[in-house]
Amino acid sequence: LVGVGAGLAVVRQVLLAVDGHELRSTLEERVAARTGELQELADRHEQILGSVVEGIFGVDGAGRITFVNAAAERLLGWRSTVLLGRPACERVCAEDHDDCLLDAVLGQGRALPQTETVYRRADGALLPVEITATPLVGDGGQGAVVCFSDVAERALVEEMKRHFIS
Repeated sequence: LVGVGAGLAVVRQVLLAVDGHELRSTLEERVAARTGELQELADRHEQILGSVVEGIFGVDGAGRITFVNAAAERLLGWRSTVLLGRPACERVCAEDHDDCLLDAVLGQGRALPQTETVYRRADGALLPVEITATPLVGDGGQGAVVCFSDVAERALVEEMKRHFIS
């Protein structure tokens, strides 16, 4: 009887091992499929950000730049590798860091309505921009996304209109 019980115990352990292996294989397949789906979604979002003509960058809760799209690189004259991890207010804001609009968004957690400010390009030139900023809150903490566009052309057109009318 002891031999039969030991044999049944071995059979039970083998069945549990087979079930565990099948379960692990199924879970690994599901994880691989979900990882592929998430990668496709990330690639799609990267394509969208890359095709937008407005500059877009994100910051973490401390105001450090976490991502930069191609338009922001072009408008600011900085490579993303130089911007990533750096404080946005120190790197791009031309105004006093104490008055940085981004700090207000991060501190208050409210969206910044469309407003104008001045950014500093990599070459030191001033770039008048129109910006909006929206706070982001998620599992990784808080941060914000900033969208901006160059308004220098618009100002030039307005100046030409004033000269033409006068």
